[in-house]
Amino acid sequence: MATVYVGNGDYLKAEDYGKRSLAVSEKTVGVDNPFVSLPLNLLGVVYVNNGKYSEAEAIYLRAIQQKEKSQGAFHPEIGGIISNLADVYALKGEIEKAISTQKRANEIVELSLSTNLNSGSEREKLAYLETVDSLYSRSLTLNLQYASTSKLATALASEIILQQKGRVLDVISNQIGILRSRFDEKGQILLDNLANKNKQISEFILNNAESGSAAKYREKIQALTEEREQLESEISRRASAYFEKSKPVELTEVQSQIPNNARLLEFAAYLPVDFKNSENKEAKKNIKPRYAVFVLENNGDVKSRDLGEKVLIDEAIAKFREALQDSKSTDIKQLARELDKKLVSPIREFLGDSNQLLISPDGDLNLIPFEALVDESGKYLVEKYSISYLSSGRDLLRMQNSKPNPNSPLIIANPDFGVSETAAKTEDLSIAKRDKKDKKRGVTVAKSLAETYFAPLSGTEQEGKTIQTLFPESTLLTGTKATKEALKLAKSPSILHIATHGFYLENKDKTDTENPLLRSGIALAGANDRKANNGIVTALEASGLNLFGTKLVVLSACGTGLGEVQSGEGVFGLRRSFVLAGTESLVISLWSVSDYVTRELMTNYYKNLKQGIGRGESLRKVQIEMLKNPKRQHPFYWASFIQSGNWKALDK
Repeated sequence: MATVYVGNGDYLKAEDYGKRSLAVSEKTVGVDNPFVSLPLNLLGVVYVNNGKYSEAEAIYLRAIQQKEKSQGAFHPEIGGIISNLADVYALKGEIEKAISTQKRANEIVELSLSTNLNSGSEREKLAYLETVDSLYSRSLTLNLQYASTSKLATALASEIILQQKGRVLDVISNQIGILRSRFDEKGQILLDNLANKNKQISEFILNNAESGSAAKYREKIQALTEEREQLESEISRRASAYFEKSKPVELTEVQSQIPNNARLLEFAAYLPVDFKNSENKEAKKNIKPRYAVFVLENNGDVKSRDLGEKVLIDEAIAKFREALQDSKSTDIKQLARELDKKLVSPIREFLGDSNQLLISPDGDLNLIPFEALVDESGKYLVEKYSISYLSSGRDLLRMQNSKPNPNSPLIIANPDFGVSETAAKTEDLSIAKRDKKDKKRGVTVAKSLAETYFAPLSGTEQEGKTIQTLFPESTLLTGTKATKEALKLAKSPSILHIATHGFYLENKDKTDTENPLLRSGIALAGANDRKANNGIVTALEASGLNLFGTKLVVLSACGTGLGEVQSGEGVFGLRRSFVLAGTESLVISLWSVSDYVTRELMTNYYKNLKQGIGRGESLRKVQIEMLKNPKRQHPFYWASFIQSGNWKALDK
C-alpha cells in the first residue's frame, strides 16, 4: 500500500503505511533480518518525497548496515539502497558525498554485471542490463543536472558509460572469440550448431513470412528462438570455463589509448531522474529522454554537456537524413548546420587543435555521418577531422590486441542473383526503377523480400577486379561462385570485400517477435530464387561467420549500417553482426548508394590502403577528393559510407 501511495504521489498516506509495514516486518522476522531492509528502503523513499532528508539519510544508513551485516558489503540489492542515499546527499547539496556514495553503488553493480553477464542468452543479458539502468541514469543526472562543473561527477558519469554502453555486444563477442581461439572441440560444435540454427530461423522467415496463420507462425518462431537461446546460454557457460576475472574498465585506462591529436566523443541517451520524486508515476511522465556527450582526451579532465531533449534532436536527425538521401536537396547545408549546433557546437571549445574524432554514438545518432555536419565557417567536418566510429570508448582497449593477419583477402562481387518469376512479369516489383546508367546497390527499406527483385550489378565486377589488381594475393568470387556457402566457408580473410545489394526490412506486426538481425542482410548468388533461399544472408546468419582476426570488412552495398536502434547497445543489423563475427573494422553505408559512384569511391579507397594509409584516413581522403568535384559536392555522393572500429593502417 505504501508503494501504491508513493506512485500516486500521496506521501502522507505512504509514510503511514510505510511505518506500519516496518513495524510488522520487525515483529515478524526480527529487526536484524535482511528482509527488513525492504520496508526501510521504502520508508526512505517516502521521507525523500516528503522532504525529510535527514530522516531519509538515517533510515538508508540503517538499511545498508543491516544488509552488509547479514549479506555482505557487495550484495546487489545494497547498490540500489546506496544509490538512493546518494540522491539524498544531492538534494541536500552535499555534492561530494553524493558523488562518492554513487561511485560505491556503481562499483557494487559493476561487480554483479561482470559475473552475471557471462551467463544466459543475448536476450537475458540485455534484460539483466536493464535492471541496473537507473544507476546509469542517476550517475548522468548527478553530473549533468546537479554537478555540471564537478570534475569528479563528470569522471563518474563517463566511467559508467564506458563500462555499460555496448556491454552485451562486447561480452558476446568475447565469448565467441574465446571459443574460437581456444580450439575447444565442443565449443566449435556449439558455434556451428548456433550458426545452423540462425540459418534455420532465417530460412523459415524467408519461406513463411507471407503464408499460414499468424498464430502458427509466431509459435514456430518462438520454438526456434528458444532453441537458439539455449545454444547461446550453453556457449556462455562453455566460455565461462575460460573466464579470467578482470578489473572493471577504468576511465584513465581508456584515455591512455586515445591518440594525442584526437578526442573521443562518447554520446549517451539517458532519462533524467527526479531524485525527490523518483517513484512518483505522474512526475515520471513529465520527464523526457535527453542526449549528452562526454569529451575525452589522452591527458586532461573529461568534459560533459547535456545536449537537450532526445525527441527534438531525433527530429533534426530525421530531416537531415532525408536531405542526405536526395542528391537534389538544396537545404542540405542548412540542415547540417542546424544539427551541428545541437551536437558539436556545444563542445567545440573542448576539441582544441585535434584533427581526429573518435565518435561513439547512441540512439539515432548511429544513423548519421558526422562528416557531413557543417561548422560555423560553413565547412563540412570531414574537411577538418578524420572521423571513425566506435561502439564504445571501451573498444580502444581491444585494439591493443590487434595482430597481423597473413591470410589473403576475399572479394565477392557481381553475384548472379538469377531471375525470379515475379520479376519476369513486371518491373514494378524491382528493387526500384533503375536508371540504366547508374543502379543502386539495394534498398534502404522494403516491406518484405517477396516484394524485392535484385537487379544485376555488373559494375561491381570491375570494382572487384580493380581491388584484386591492388591485392593480387586475393581471391575474387563473381557470378554463380559468389555464394552464401563460399562466404560461410571463409576463415578469417585479412580483408573481406562484398559488393552487392543490401536490404533493410520494415518491422511488421506479424513478425514482431523476431530477432531484429533477421530484417537486414545482403544478397548473393541465387538471391532471386525465393524457393531455394540460398542466396540471402541475413545479419543473423552473418553473425556466425568466422572473422576473428579479419582486419577489415567492406560492405559495398546499400544501407549496410542500418538496423533497429537500441539506446546503449547500438544498431541491431549488419554492423552488429559483423562485429560479433570478429572483424576489427567495418566500412558500411547509411543509405541507398549509387553503383557508379560507389565503384569510384571504393577503387580509390583501396589505393589509399595499399599505400599504407589508415583505414579511417583512407576513406576521408577519398571523400575530400570527391568534394572537389562540382558534380559530387552533395553529401549524398561522398558521405554515405562510414568507417567503424580500428582506424589504423592494415598492418597495425
